[in-house]
Amino acid sequence: MIMETSKPKRKRGRPKGSKNKKPSKSKTSLRRLIRNVPKEHAFFTSDGTRLLNLLDLADKLEALSEEQFTHHVDQHKDDFHVWVRDIMNEMELAKELLESKNKDDHTRIVLKHIVRKIR
Repeated sequence: MIMETSKPKRKRGRPKGSKNKKPSKSKTSLRRLIRNVPKEHAFFTSDGTRLLNLLDLADKLEALSEEQFTHHVDQHKDDFHVWVRDIMNEMELAKELLESKNKDDHTRIVLKHIVRKIR
């Protein structure tokens, strides 16, 4: 009489040896930073550039001329602050931007915020 040996059944789910880890906080934060807002909530700069996320904002702030910057920020308004607060829901960053009225400070604040979020 020949006895059949049964093969061990493979468990369902992820293959053996694969890792089932949640994304780290820094990966989650990075995803949030680079997630695009819906196109209808994009920020349009005075030269027509469309910004969809904080990385776009950081890049554009560096490239703006002083004249373009002052179109969006003066002593009575800060369009970047409003967009970051109301659309991006980044309250800490919005508060910091409100305290600044020059292009270099805005750029530095956004870049520092991005670095803090990905650490």
